[in-house]
Amino acid sequence: MRPPTFLLLALPLLLATPACSWFDDAPTELAAEAPETLVSAHTAGVVGRRSPITVRFAREVALPEAVGKPVDSPFRFQPSIDGVATWTSMAELSFQPAADLTPGATYNGVVDLVTLLPGADDARIFGLSFTVVAADFSTELAGLAADGDAAHQTMTGTLVLADVADA
Repeated sequence: MRPPTFLLLALPLLLATPACSWFDDAPTELAAEAPETLVSAHTAGVVGRRSPITVRFAREVALPEAVGKPVDSPFRFQPSIDGVATWTSMAELSFQPAADLTPGATYNGVVDLVTLLPGADDARIFGLSFTVVAADFSTELAGLAADGDAAHQTMTGTLVLADVADA
């Protein structure tokens, strides 16, 4: 007996589809928008390599004694970021990366409000995306002055960096 044609066509597709966890891969194209009734703002766009990733809530959701203390991180990123989530106020949760983020890299992530705020009716997992500012600089020359000797001159100006730099 011959198997049905649709099984022969579907089997290769099923075998070629990788098994993955939506939450671990954190694709923002599949993640919901932040619930407006619960989240008033979150990190997006271009950020510095040492910037925290934050979620600001529309109302106070943390207990006063939780402020300043680490929590089980509701954040998941692709590529992965190690760090610590802390309530910075009763209405703001901040994730501080353990190391500098990669300049020019784009990070996609999800924030699990269901686990973080189990009693909130509007809590859900929502997506976010941000890009770390690329390393860049610009210069502005102010002038060239002789130091009393034509062989020794001083050029003055300004060096402007796109992000923080170590001295």
